[in-house]
Amino acid sequence: MSCKYVLGYSGGLAGTACLVAGGRILSWAEPERGAPGSAAIAGCLEAADVSWKNVDMVVDCAVEAFALNPRDPLVTVPDGIPRMTVSRHHALAHAAAAYSPFHDGAVAVVSCYGTERYEREAGVWYESDSLYELVDGHLSLRIRQSAPAGRSTLSTALDFQRHACRYVFGRGTDGSAPVGNLASLAASGRPGRWSDAAALRFEKGRVIVESSALSHLGPERARSALADPTEDDLAFHADVALWAQTLIESAILDQLAEWRRETPRSRLVYTGGLVFDGALNHRVDTQTPFDQVHIHGAADSRTAAIGCCVHGLTRLGDRAVHPRCGPRTSAQR
Repeated sequence: MSCKYVLGYSGGLAGTACLVAGGRILSWAEPERGAPGSAAIAGCLEAADVSWKNVDMVVDCAVEAFALNPRDPLVTVPDGIPRMTVSRHHALAHAAAAYSPFHDGAVAVVSCYGTERYEREAGVWYESDSLYELVDGHLSLRIRQSAPAGRSTLSTALDFQRHACRYVFGRGTDGSAPVGNLASLAASGRPGRWSDAAALRFEKGRVIVESSALSHLGPERARSALADPTEDDLAFHADVALWAQTLIESAILDQLAEWRRETPRSRLVYTGGLVFDGALNHRVDTQTPFDQVHIHGAADSRTAAIGCCVHGLTRLGDRAVHPRCGPRTSAQR
């Protein structure tokens, strides 16, 4: 069988491109700040010294749908080259499975940020949890869901997680919350200070803390990024972080236990947006009912781009693919 070239792309209008051939990663590319993703695609091909005529398939994934936008990076793909679009979870699952030591098992992709409000505003399906079954190196989707209204408490906890990160570590943490720091902060929180019945109110889809629940802390100090937080400020957010961390961990462990009952597989490959939480990972590794657990810690746009390539190679060759890193020829700026 001849060597197949697949270009994977992830990340929207300014994302990451990856080129794989025969299971070997040939090049990476990410655009310079403010540059369109088409520059990353061009740089990826240039770094590997490959032209479009050699590319057998393009596979992409992104959160937002590509509208008729002149900066759509995929408008540069020549006509005649097969192209597929997959979900981000689909790409992450393929990458995690390909790099795991298992040829069979359950593959769980857990992000938990999908909400009905997000779907309504963005107009796209954004997965919160996905379960795949891995059989002889091949993946099949079992369950895909967005966080339903029945999990409103978990959605509230995730909002509080962002709340604690934003107001303790600064607004710059939006979208890239320092989860490890949040877990450290949670360790100093006071158990019982917050509960599911905490004094909360909802306005236009946002979770807001009632002034009466702050006691020692004025609301303006709870809702503003503080350059010089006091001990009371940190104690308040530590309580919030502890409550959110505990609730998130319980929800994920319950979800994985439920999935274990639904699948005959005794091995687990775990990845997704919450995989960056070390405290949660420890509990997933030691407290889930799976016999063996592999935690795939990379769940970023690079990994999604690799997953796109793995999916493409699997479709072209109808066989399991385990990528190997070739010479480091990256066009990353």
